[in-house]
Amino acid sequence: MSSPEFNTGVTGDPFTALGSGKWIWILRVLTTVALGISGYLMWTALTGRTVAGCGSGELFDCQHVLNSKWSKFGPLPVGLLAFVLYSCVLSALVFCRHPQAVQVRRISWMCVTVCGFAAGLAAVWFTSLQIFALDQLCPWCLGAHACGLAICGLVLWKHPFEARTSRRLAFVGILSVAVLITGQILIPAPLTHETVRFDAQSNGTAVEDSGDSLDGEVTDDVFTSPDNIFEAPAVNLFEAPTEPSETDSVTNDEPDVESSEEDASAATAASLLLLMPPHLSLMTNRVLVSTGSDDEDSRADKSAQADPAVPEEVKPERRVIGVNGNKFRLDVRQWPLLGQPDAKYVFVEMFDYTCSHCRNTHRAVRGAFKRYGDDLAVIALPVPLDRNCNRYATSSGGTHRDSCEISRIAIAVWRIDAEKFYQLHNWLFETNRTAISTKRRAEQLVGRERLATELNYPTAGQYIGKHVELYHRVGGGAVPKLMFPNSSMIGEVSSTQTLCNAIERELASR
Repeated sequence: MSSPEFNTGVTGDPFTALGSGKWIWILRVLTTVALGISGYLMWTALTGRTVAGCGSGELFDCQHVLNSKWSKFGPLPVGLLAFVLYSCVLSALVFCRHPQAVQVRRISWMCVTVCGFAAGLAAVWFTSLQIFALDQLCPWCLGAHACGLAICGLVLWKHPFEARTSRRLAFVGILSVAVLITGQILIPAPLTHETVRFDAQSNGTAVEDSGDSLDGEVTDDVFTSPDNIFEAPAVNLFEAPTEPSETDSVTNDEPDVESSEEDASAATAASLLLLMPPHLSLMTNRVLVSTGSDDEDSRADKSAQADPAVPEEVKPERRVIGVNGNKFRLDVRQWPLLGQPDAKYVFVEMFDYTCSHCRNTHRAVRGAFKRYGDDLAVIALPVPLDRNCNRYATSSGGTHRDSCEISRIAIAVWRIDAEKFYQLHNWLFETNRTAISTKRRAEQLVGRERLATELNYPTAGQYIGKHVELYHRVGGGAVPKLMFPNSSMIGEVSSTQTLCNAIERELASR
């Protein structure tokens, strides 16, 4: 087989024609830029870091793109493949003007041609996926793809080899991308979570475990409750914090021991009001007012009877959902909730705001909200993976060093305004946040004074303590945990479809 022939152009000197001109430097600059972007994306994929300057948005969401099925070829991130490809191009461009070795120049330009066609076709493939399959764009990826298309365009324009040889080299480049596309379609995405199922008849004991992230098999001894955390065993309802501590008051005034029984009753009710979520405060405040005097009660009753237009206050029906084979049940209105308490589908999520796997799972949760709307609600329980507030965590500091304070601020915002909590919750999962930036954002949402007042009370910390206790009682181990009545998904759930399938499988009949 004869060696490939260069396109001599009009000069009769192929090496002069190919080596002259500024366009070869343009190729080198484009390749260097693409190599840098690919190397950065490869590094973030291998280390689990967040891509800089690209948060979650309606159109641009790097993390959603880079954590999708299409960002990998089997276990390998496509950023690694792109890094190898552009490394080959840049190396070839270094030797393409070798002054003496003709064969080196030929091999170099063959490599540039093959890789150029591969880069261009891969750019078309991955850009189309972002537009039509993911509905999200990654500016970093688009920058690398633009460089790939430009390199391919320059190779087509200059065509270093004669037409027949160029077609053969182009076929090799196209074939390599076809292998990539076929592999991405046929190779199943690697599973990043495990599903643990529970036998409701065996009182919450795990009967199927596909991995080892739990701290062993769940037994009845694990859930013994010597400190009255739960209600009666027949109910077994995991309660939110309801008993005020001695430090609940922000003042040091001594209590009035001469108070009447009526005053003591009102004070107790006021303390309970402090611990209640604000969206229940109006209902409870009516109870406080009603303890003022018997005369006022009588007048209010007569007024209500005389005026049929005044509606009678109806206490919301208590709704509880179970987890771990219904071993634990939580009142939907007692805990931080994303969505409406009367939603058709409700499940429990445990997470850490500083956890990258939780951040990726949050994207799947948001996708589920887009699909189900008001039919979906999530009890959102922050569980910091820091021993400063979670004695079951394995370490302190590191990437989770601010998780305790961030979680406490989030709970404080929920107690002030549930809608603002939803906004803060989504904001925290856009990228890595610090305690300082979280407090600043929370002050913008609910006001500095209201947040400071709420944080002066220990209630938010008490909620975190309850979350941690439940986390321990359901087995500890990895987060995120998406918990349904008879199963739990433990670990990163990056696919919205996978989560929606679980929601409909576990909750559709309830």
